[in-house]
This record gives sequence, structure tokens and C-alpha cells, in this order.
Amino acid sequence: MDAKAIEVGPVLSARQTFVVPLYQRRFAWQEDRLEPFWSDLTSKATECLDGKSQRYAHYMGALIVLPRRYEVGRVQALHLVDGQQRITSFQLFLAAIRDLAEELGLTTMSDQLRAHLFNSDEMLMKNPNTERYKVLPTAPDRALFHDLLESDLTSIRQKYMPAIFFKIRISEKGIPRSSCEPGGFSESRRVSSPLRTEKIPHS
Repeated sequence: MDAKAIEVGPVLSARQTFVVPLYQRRFAWQEDRLEPFWSDLTSKATECLDGKSQRYAHYMGALIVLPRRYEVGRVQALHLVDGQQRITSFQLFLAAIRDLAEELGLTTMSDQLRAHLFNSDEMLMKNPNTERYKVLPTAPDRALFHDLLESDLTSIRQKYMPAIFFKIRISEKGIPRSSCEPGGFSESRRVSSPLRTEKIPHS
């Protein structure tokens, strides 16, 4: 086993794909994990913007990977044995920052962030549908994850919110029928992310 410290930038900028194995659980981080993650990132960003020296780097946690058999002409794939919750969260964070950069017309920044979300040179890939992504989550989360990386917020809501609406309504007991009428679904009740929302211990 080769263990070493490495920054997340080079990890995600390398032309490779982290594949979450079938036996791994689905994405499960909720606010109790995402809030500290967000706080750590924003505090480090503030230090950089204020020109302060950073005594300690942000520790992203361990990533345990197993290289898959290399095939000529394919992007190198790595089985992500541990750390999938963290790296998936970081990908979603980068995608959100990229979208904001695009809205603000910061093309250079948007392109730099995109290089951490997608592998380059699709024309050289045998299967661009999978090899173009830096991270491939488990199959049940894969379509939504890719939509979050590539689609706008309006399209995502139109595609996923109907299913989430009925799942929430079915799970709630004793709610008057009138609350299921059009307009009865409060914006505040919508889950912040359509990814799986069960309480599962983090990895």
C-alpha cells in the first residue's frame, strides 16, 4: 500500500476516473456533514482572500483507491474504496462554483473548474459517456449526479421534483388531502439535494 499526502487539486485535475464500486453504499451526506465541509472550505477561502498565511491545510480525509486493469485507449479508472462521500461532495461544490462563475461571466475560472469535473480529449476515449467524468458514483446515483454536473437548476427541478414531491407526501402521516393540491407544496419543504436523503453513518 502506497500512502502519501496529496492536494485535492492534482487528484481531480489528473486524467482519470474514480469509480465507486457496486458494493459501496449510495451518497448519504446531509446537513450534519455538509455544513462542516462548507465551513472549512469558506474559512480557507477567506484566509486566501485576506492574504493571511495558512498554518494548516484543510484535511479532506483519506482516499483509498485500487487501480483497475489499464486498457490502451481508455482513461485510467480507479476503484474508490473509501472517501466517496467526500470526493462526491467536493465535485458538487466545484460544479456549483463553476455555475456561479459562468453567471458572472468569469470564463477562465469556469474553464479551470470544468477541468476538475471532466476529463479532456473525448475524441480519444473509447466510451466518452463514462470516461469523460472524473467521478462515477454507484449506479442508482449516477444519472442524477451527472445531471447536477451538466444541467441547469430549472431542468433538474423539472426532472426530479415530481418524484420527490410524492415520496415526501407518502411518507408523511395525517396530512390533509387539501395539502396535496396544486400550490400546497411549500418551497421550504423541498429537499436541498435530490440525492438520497437517508441518515446513514458517513464513511
